[in-house]
Amino acid sequence: MSEAELHVLRARLNGGIRNKAARGELRRGLPVGLVWGEADGEVCFHPDAAVTGALGAVFGVLSASLHEIPLASR
Repeated sequence: MSEAELHVLRARLNGGIRNKAARGELRRGLPVGLVWGEADGEVCFHPDAAVTGALGAVFGVLSASLHEIPLASR
């Protein structure tokens, strides 16, 4: 493929992505621990208990350590 053909192809692909976003149909990757649900725009927790348990442990440690940090406003 020539350089011009690749440029036109990339422009068409980008145009399609922009059109999907304008219609509200663009689905991008979600953060770890979240999955797309069955309904449009529905976001659910990951069905694997090991994934949600590990995330809960990480955020539990994080919230506990944040309470120990002295703040200047306190």
